[in-house]
Parts: sequence; structure tokens; C-alpha cells
Amino acid sequence: MKTNLKEIEIDQNPEVLEIKKDVVKLNKTAQALLVQSDEDVIKATELLSKVKDRANRLEKARTFLVKPLNDHIKTINASFKALSEPLAKIEAYVKQQVVKYRQVVEAKRVEEEKKLQEKFEKKQEKLKEQGKETFDLKPTIEATPIKIASKSGAITAKKVWQFEIIDETKIPREYLIVDERKIREAIRNGVREINGVRIYETESIAVNL
Repeated sequence: MKTNLKEIEIDQNPEVLEIKKDVVKLNKTAQALLVQSDEDVIKATELLSKVKDRANRLEKARTFLVKPLNDHIKTINASFKALSEPLAKIEAYVKQQVVKYRQVVEAKRVEEEKKLQEKFEKKQEKLKEQGKETFDLKPTIEATPIKIASKSGAITAKKVWQFEIIDETKIPREYLIVDERKIREAIRNGVREINGVRIYETESIAVNL
């Protein structure tokens, strides 16, 4: 059954209105309940069954209302993703080409600056040998500009520090995260002792309708 935004009026849904009234009654019953005997446990069980039933009915009503919208959103997202993915690939490729070019230019600049530095140092030594005054100004070559503009826009280059894990066994403890999922799975499989972990047992109540 199809629905639309105009039909999504929760407060006008008869079943939801009925459950809202039940919630008030169930809450009063729960507040007045004091479990002190087996008979009280039976009463609590009956109350929990009613609560679970209302919760299931509410979830069913919610799913009925939101599923068409979620399905529509998924369809829209999938369509736009199919359109945007090629653009993202083009952007990544072009950026990579610019970075590679800048790396080549920077390498040439560093090499040229190194040669100028060697010439400068030789000239300094020669001046010292001749007893002449030396100078502190060192030769430099202007770096590649970090911002480049075109008719439509501009790009800005920046240095970003990255990392690569070489040996995870040597990583300091403060950079590690405990895998709680593995611990929980191990306990479910019968493990009862793990260094640094307190494993204990609690009791929970499940409601079956």
C-alpha cells in the first residue's frame, strides 16, 4: 500500500491513538507494581507481555509509514551516486596529475637550489682565502605557488602529514583501541578469563509473545 507525506499523520492513526491510551494505563500499572511474590512475578509477566505487544504494534505502524519514504530515499541516493561517482573519479585523477607535476617541479627546484648553494659556498671559501669579507645571503629559488587561479575557479595546494603502519606490534599502547566485539564474542564462546577484563554474569528478562 502506497502512502505519501499528507497521509503521515501519526496522531490521526486509530491504532496509534489506542496505543497512546494504553501506554497511560500501563504506566500507572507499572508504577503501582511491587514484585514481592511469585504471584507478583506472574502479574509482571502479564504486564510485560502487554508492553511488548504495544511496542511491536507501534513498530509495525512506524515501519508501514517510513518504509515507502526510505525506499524512495534509497532510490534517489542511488541515482545521484551513479551520477556523482564519475565526477569524483575525474576530480581524483586530475588532482593526482597536478600533484605529480608539482612534485617534479619541486624536485627540480630543490636540485637547482642545491647547485646554487654549492656555488655560493665555493665563492664564500674563495673570498675567505683572499681575505675578503663574506656575506650571509644564501641563494634561493622561489617555490611553486600554492594557489593557482583559472577563469572558473582556483585550486590551493597544501602539505598534509600522512602515516603508514609498518609494525603494529611496536605501536604505543595509547594509540591502540580495545576490540570489544572480539571480547564479547570470546565470552559467548565460553572464555571466562581475559587479562585486564572483569568477566561477570548478570540476569536479563526476555519477553515472549
